[in-house]
This record gives sequence, C-alpha cells and structure tokens, in this order.
Amino acid sequence: MIPEFVRAWDANKGRLKYHIATHPMKEYSDYEDLVRLLFEIVINPYFCERGKKTYNVKELQVIGNDDVTGTAVFIMPVGSDHDDYVYTHNKYGSCAACDTLKGIQRYQDGTPTEGQIDEHMTLCLHLLQRCKRISDE
Repeated sequence: MIPEFVRAWDANKGRLKYHIATHPMKEYSDYEDLVRLLFEIVINPYFCERGKKTYNVKELQVIGNDDVTGTAVFIMPVGSDHDDYVYTHNKYGSCAACDTLKGIQRYQDGTPTEGQIDEHMTLCLHLLQRCKRISDE
C-alpha cells in the first residue's frame, strides 16, 4: 500500500462518494472506470495540491480482462516521463454471483442506493489498498 494514497483517500473520499451517488452506475460499470475515478477524483487532486507529479490516467492500460473470469491488472505511468508506474489489480467474474462489481450493481444502471454507494466505496478502497509502484518492488 502506498502511504500517500491513503492520505489522498482520507482527503478526497467524500468527493468520490458524492460522484458515485450522483452519477448513474452505467458511467462506472467496469473496474477500469472505477480505477479512473479513483485516480481522477481521489489521488491526482491530492498530488496536484502538493505540487507532485500526477498519474497519467489517459495512458491507463488493462492487462488480462479479456476472458469471462480472471484477474485484471491496471497499470499507468506517473506524469508523461514514464519513469515510474503504479499498478493495482482485481479479480473479476462473469455474473453477479462471482463478480464483486456486478454483484453491487445487480445489472442496474440508474443512480445507486445508499447500500450500493457504500459497496462501491469499499471496492474503490480495496483497489487503492492494492496499489503499488513498480519502482518499490
């Protein structure tokens, strides 16, 4: 876990919760969408406010999500220098019984219920907790 990401979570989780609560679930219906939101709303603003390089969400790459079940790895560079990368991962499945996100959204695409908001937030926290920098390995 990256300590600065934890501080970013503490500083900006309210903004993420508000976004999830006020946008239809179809806008964040896969794990890639959630990783993007996590960096765009939580992590990058925290780093930007402190004058640090932000993560290049436009260059987010997904490895291994082309099967019905498995593990997807999400990797993106810091800034445009590509001198360091961060990655996170998540297991996924083919149905609501074996996939966390599908289970949360229950094949709905409207605005989430309070329970669904909390479950999305927990999932985002887990994605953040699994983040590592390649340079730290």
